[in-house]
Formats: sequence, structure tokens, C-alpha cells
Amino acid sequence: TSSSSSSSRSSNLELSSISSSSSSRLSTDDIKKVDDLQERPEEEEDNKESEEEEQQEVKEEKEVEEEEPQEEEEEEVPLKVKQELVDCLNEFVLTNRGGNGPTFSSFPIIMKIPVNETQPRSDIENIVSQCLGISTIYHHDTNTEENQESAEEYLTVGFTTKNELDDFIYKLYQEQMTFELDYSKFISHPGILFIKNLSSNLMSETDHFDSITINEETTPKHKLFEFLMDNCTFKSSEEVKIFNNDNNNASTTPLSAFAIVKFSNHLDVDILIKKYNKYIPNIFNNNTSVPLFLNKYLNRKERFVPPSSSSSSSSSSTTAATSMSSMSTSNNGNNSKSNDNCNLIIVENLLNFKPQPYFTRMDFERFINKFKNFGNVIDSIYFPLVDKGVNLDDIKIFDYGYIRFKQPNPNLMENTLRILYYLNGLSWEEFINLDVNNLPPLLSIITEENTDKEEEEEKEEDTEEKAEEGEEKKTEGSEETNNRKLSITIAQHKHNHNLFAQANSFYLSLSKNSSLGVSFPNPMFTINQFSRNLNYQETNIYVNNLPIVFNNDDVTWEKFWGQFGKIKSAKIIKPQFYHENEDENKSGKIGFVFYQTFKMAIGAILMTNNKVVNVDHFNPIIIQSSFAIQKSNTNKDLKPHLSQQQHQQLQQQQQQSQNPHQQSHVHHPHQQIPNHQVN
Repeated sequence: TSSSSSSSRSSNLELSSISSSSSSRLSTDDIKKVDDLQERPEEEEDNKESEEEEQQEVKEEKEVEEEEPQEEEEEEVPLKVKQELVDCLNEFVLTNRGGNGPTFSSFPIIMKIPVNETQPRSDIENIVSQCLGISTIYHHDTNTEENQESAEEYLTVGFTTKNELDDFIYKLYQEQMTFELDYSKFISHPGILFIKNLSSNLMSETDHFDSITINEETTPKHKLFEFLMDNCTFKSSEEVKIFNNDNNNASTTPLSAFAIVKFSNHLDVDILIKKYNKYIPNIFNNNTSVPLFLNKYLNRKERFVPPSSSSSSSSSSTTAATSMSSMSTSNNGNNSKSNDNCNLIIVENLLNFKPQPYFTRMDFERFINKFKNFGNVIDSIYFPLVDKGVNLDDIKIFDYGYIRFKQPNPNLMENTLRILYYLNGLSWEEFINLDVNNLPPLLSIITEENTDKEEEEEKEEDTEEKAEEGEEKKTEGSEETNNRKLSITIAQHKHNHNLFAQANSFYLSLSKNSSLGVSFPNPMFTINQFSRNLNYQETNIYVNNLPIVFNNDDVTWEKFWGQFGKIKSAKIIKPQFYHENEDENKSGKIGFVFYQTFKMAIGAILMTNNKVVNVDHFNPIIIQSSFAIQKSNTNKDLKPHLSQQQHQQLQQQQQQSQNPHQQSHVHHPHQQIPNHQVN
């Protein structure tokens, strides 16, 4: 522009000189015309150049824009779903069981049966075909030209319940077939026996000892080892360790001792406990009237004594509590922690759910019995009353109530989840008319609901252009219908405010013979019994073990879990996310699946938790799925009291910082600390 302006100025000077010399011949208008004629070509030329430059820039920009998507497409090639992996998993997971039958193993054990000349594969498969409750069976054959020396062929078998596994073990024993039991998925090995009330002077010839280890090769034979071997069916005792109590005591009084015995078959432990727990006379004690005590050994990570209702606790009560906890753990494996969380549920929206504003005694008993029909035994209930009346024919309760189930129960977690799945969202009429003995198969419901959900979404898209008035009427009608539905969930910290609000109210309870009655207010008891310290993300499930077979493939991961409901997000957590020095190519062992609804999440857990799967070169894997723990500001204070699984899950979730649901909680000193499956 500066060059053009200077040239323009020079032209003007030249023209001005011409005009001054020949002013007689050229008028002022003519001069202007000449000026215009002189300036126009140069301006047009400049404009033409600038237009060409602009066009060139636009062209280059278009070329860049056209190239960029191509580059992006090359970089972000969508990953293909590994359908063969999904199909393989479905063979083990999508068992189309009825609504009344168990859907997963409550005793996560894997049996390994060698295939050889003495027990050919056909004979094994024949026995397997005669047994019920087998969830998975997989053939392994490592016999190749390269490794013929170390080759082995065997079948691995998974089971739905402990009872079915035990029956199968006895069947193999009768057929004289060998097998191995893998207890690696248990925190507390169910084949370890704890024995106490022993006298140390009868256990060893040495007066003072720290510990003694005895096995089958020990000579001379130890009388405790021989006693155990003689009285168990499978003769699977591997090792006995005897420990001396109070070894530093210099007293001449005979000291006590205890023993820990490891068996390769948990049934031997069950048999010995049944026959000899509290047995008299006790030949291993100087005072034979002191009963012999036998129980399953509980790993330190799982030891938990519930708070006693009284302020004082005797050693006997502590022993009893530990014993119950031990039994629960041994029967459920890693499920014991989840069971402790699933033994308490809260039912809400009772005032709208019931057509009348009150319950008759018959109505309430029918209501409670429906929960019993799912297989759990009710231990206690808490339904606060609006008034102090004791007329059970006109029961006026608040909008909520708690139901606690008895433990131990190997199927407690599954039964509770089935209650949530089948009873949630029902009207009073639907609730009363539901036939628990003829529930539809879980898989068929999930498939049908997914189809219905897609149809509803399509209808919603088609009706987006409806008038506002019509939409408002539709919304009001749907809200009124939803308000008549029962709401049930696992009791959590967020429900504790109910207990404090009505702590001084009379409440409905069950007597020892399970009859309905009214109890006086007892704030300390109700808070201790029915409060909780954790919240869960009710649409987000935490999955352990299974992600390793997906090799960090989020696309196939989402495809697999999408079979159980509409997914908002599904991610496998890479190892380097929670361990900085981990290899980036290493497969993650944990994952999360965020569903659209609570019911979808329940269905996914029911269909997958504790299922045994066999994939390619991987060892048999037991899936562990449970509700993800809600992060909170008080989790740091709770960590010393949480189980190892809960603590690990909290650590992994906090490192993600992907949880939008943050709540601040008030810690109450009388709350029970729940143990946890989710998993």
C-alpha cells in the first residue's frame, strides 16, 4: 500500500505540472478525469493481486482442512470388537438359569482332574454329566512335540455352590479318581483347621518350646497328627504346627497350646469340626473335662468382631463372634465381605407404595414374607411407627424401614441382589401377586428389557416435536406412576439420617419366634445395628480379575458388558495408573462399568460375579464384580477399619478421579463397620 500511495502521489505531481502549463487547453474536470484514468489501472492491479493472494490462502486452508480429517482418520482408526473373545466368555457367563436358581458360585474354587490312562477323559466326562451345579468345564492339553516330557492333560471344573462341589468330591472319591483343589481365590484357606485347649506338656516332650512342625514323615508319629488322620475321610492332612502359649512364663503349671493344621481337602476340616468341636473327654488336655475346640482358621485380614450391644465384652462372647465370622468366611470365600454388606437392606417410599395410608397385621406379614421367599432368613427388622399405638391392625409407619438377614449364609449376597432385582419398582398389586417360586430367568428379562429400552428411546426421539402441554401431561402421569413404586437398596451411609431422625420412636420388630411386635425406643441399639459407613455407586460396578483377558481393549470390554444393559462408560484401568513403574503394555486387572440404571447394574453383577471362565492360554479366572464404592471425605478415617478388598478398591478409585458423585459424610461413633464383594 505504501508503494501504491507513493506512485499515486508522483502521478499527481506530474499531472499538476502538466495542468499548470496547459491550463488554457484543459479544464479542471478534464484533469480529474485524467487523474482517474491514471489511478484506476494501478488500483485495479493492486486489488487483483490482493484478491489472488486471498484466493490462494483460502485454497491452501481448504487443502489443509481436507488433509487434517484424513490424518485424524488415519490416527484414530476405530478398534474392532473381538467378537470371538465375547463369544468365549458368554459360554461361561450367559447361563440361562431360572429366576429361583443360583446364578454364580458362592464357593469360588476350581477343581483340576488329571486325564491319564487310569482315568481317561471319557470316564471323567461321564461322571461330570451326572452331577448338577457344575458352572464350567474346560479341557487343557499341553501335549506337543516340543514339551512331551512336561506335558499334562486335565479338566478344570467350576461349581455353583459348595454343596454341589462337595457331592462331586464324594463321587470322585467313590470312583477312586484323583483330583486337585485350587484355593488360591480365598483369603482364608478353607482347608486350614484351628485347634485349641491343648496342654503343651502333652504336645511335646520338651518343657518349653516356641513351635513344633509335624508332617507324615515325622518320626516318631505324633499322636495329634495320627488322631486327625484316623478321623478324617480323605486323609488329606499335610502339616500340623503346634504353638506354645505364654512361652516366657516360668511357672511350673502346665501351659496351654494351640495348633494350626493344613489339609488339601476342605471336607476333612468340615468332618473334624462336626465330629470333635467341643468334644469331651479331651485327651489332649491335662484336664479332660475341658472341651476340645476346633474351627476353621480365619486369616488376619478377615478377622472382624461385630460391636457388642453391651459395653462389656467377655472372652467367651468374643470367641463366639469370631467363630461365627470364621464360619461365614470359610463358607463364602472372598464373598464374605460382600455378604456382610448385603445382609442389610432399606425399603423406601412405603407411604405411596401402599394404597391405604396404613398396614394391617396381615398386610405387613405378607409384605415381610415376600422377602423371606428369596431364601434369606430375616434376623431383625426396624420400621419406626408414627405413633405409640400397639394396635397391629392399624399400623402407621414412616416412609422407610430396615430388614437385616441372618448370617452365615453362603448365598446371602445373591439372594439379596435377586430381591433388589425382582422387587424393586413394583406397585403394591405387582408385589403381592409376584410368584417367587416361578420367577422368569434373569437372562430373558435382561434381553427383553434391553429391547424395550431401545424401543422407548426410538419413541422418545419420534415424539420430541410434541406440544408443550401434551408433554407436561405425560410427565405428570409418569411421575405419579413412579411415585407408587417400592424402592429397595442396600443400606448405606446416606441412609443413616433416618435412624437419627426417628431414634426415639417406637418401632416394629420381630421376636425370637419371628412374630411381629412393637419395641420401645432404643437409640443406641438401632444405630449400632442398622447404620452403615459406606456409600456405593449404584449404577457403577467394579470388576476384578476378568479385565486381564481383554488386554486393555476398552471397545471389546464395553461390548461384553453392554449385553446386560445400556452403558454410559466402560473402562479398564491400566496398571500404570495405580503403579507408576508398570509396563504400559501390561494388561489391567480391574475395570469399571457405568450403567444407565440401578437394575442394569444389579443384573450385570448377578450374571457375572464368581463365574469361572476359561480363555485361551489364561488360567481359569473367577470374575469378581460388585458395586463400586462411593468416594467421600471421610474415607481416610475409615481405611483402618475397612477390609483389604475395600481398601484396595478405594485406592484405585481415588487415583482415577473420575467420580462425579462426591458427598461429605458425618462419622458417628456407634456405627457398625461393614465388611465387603463387591467385588
